[in-house]
Amino acid sequence: MAAPSGVPRPAAIARLPSETIILGFTGPLGSGCTYVSEEVARQQGYLHYSLSKPISEKVGQNEGFDKRQTVGNNMRRESGNAGILALKAIEYADDEWQRTPEKYKGLVLDGIRNVGEVELLSQFPNFFLFAVHAEFKRREQRLRRGGRLGPEQDFGHIDERDSEEGGHYGQQVKKCTYLADVIFNNEDDIPAQAKEQKAEYVRTGFINKYVLLIHKVLSGEPTYEHLPSPEEALMTMAYCMSKRSSCLKRKVGAVVATAQHDVVSAGYNEVPRGNEPCVFDAELGQCARDRLQEEFARNLKFCPSCGSPIATDLKCSQCGRTLDRYHKSCPHCKGDAGIVFKCKCGTSVYDLFLPGSHPKLGKLLDVCRALHAEENAIINLAKNGTCVPGDCVLYTTTFPCNLCANKIVAANIGKVVYAEAYTMPDAWEILAKNEVQIVKFHGVKSSAYFRLFR
Repeated sequence: MAAPSGVPRPAAIARLPSETIILGFTGPLGSGCTYVSEEVARQQGYLHYSLSKPISEKVGQNEGFDKRQTVGNNMRRESGNAGILALKAIEYADDEWQRTPEKYKGLVLDGIRNVGEVELLSQFPNFFLFAVHAEFKRREQRLRRGGRLGPEQDFGHIDERDSEEGGHYGQQVKKCTYLADVIFNNEDDIPAQAKEQKAEYVRTGFINKYVLLIHKVLSGEPTYEHLPSPEEALMTMAYCMSKRSSCLKRKVGAVVATAQHDVVSAGYNEVPRGNEPCVFDAELGQCARDRLQEEFARNLKFCPSCGSPIATDLKCSQCGRTLDRYHKSCPHCKGDAGIVFKCKCGTSVYDLFLPGSHPKLGKLLDVCRALHAEENAIINLAKNGTCVPGDCVLYTTTFPCNLCANKIVAANIGKVVYAEAYTMPDAWEILAKNEVQIVKFHGVKSSAYFRLFR
């Protein structure tokens, strides 16, 4: 992974040995990411460090989520380095290594929330990123029960900001999860006082499956007893298919397999055959939805919600240049401009002017020119004349939208396994109402599949 401008190369980072095993942890609020990472470090003799430590030193550990998120964003922005918190973690670990070089077997870093942090840490050859997950209601319940979330606080707002805030220096847990090597579903709700039970849960479900495998691979030991699960193999196939997509926003792949794990169809998101993809289209040269959004923005002078005049500094969040008008992609640095304007009434104005997007702003699927991965996989079934039994499974890198959910039901597919979440509650309801089993993927992702399974 190439390092963006502003991110130091390993030689400039610290004296920490380049072969050091670094286990990074990301995950949404309330997923149990911190507990799992601390337990892994304790049982394995690793040094543990949270990337939020510099934030706590500024505002205190008990400060609200919004304040802590803002402080973290400002630290990245003021330094001009989206990976600054990871850099501070490496510097801290380096100091510990110099004092006690034989004490620690590796490094565990918790609280990774920005892609810049992943990119910086990926410069170390033995860095692995884990994403710890749990469903929304489970996470909210944990935070309220633990007193970290007051009864008056809107967890949906806090979680949405944490997941995908927009901007180069903001919270990007969803993007970090996409880059993860392993997804660990932490749905078990073990009481906090049951320490031995929780320790055993992490040991058997996490350390024995993934950490020991990493140790064996890096030391050259045989790993014949560690075979990929059928789900890991089929999801890797889905990710391989996703790389065929020319989409500038999200590359998605899908595979349909029988209950015996035989692949019968596959697809990825792409414009229909005979049409130029958006990026190669002479008139477009960019995402069709972005072009439409930019055109509407030119004429937007007032907040669509409250009517207040729009007055915002149109600066690219990556290169800092002032733009002549609203752009999705900066014409200077070619990166995501990340222009976010929230009106005094609370409306995210630059997400509102994409027509037909209410109540899920900026998600108008009809504007997209491409067929979705799930659609193409189902269409390929029809092309091949394949009749799908009800026990067939669709493996998709991203949770289906409601349009694809309807087609999954119509195609008689009985189960959906997904890796990345997608915020469309209607799709979940369509699948659940029609008794389609929904399973969150758990295990080694394609990014580490060939590193760990040899």
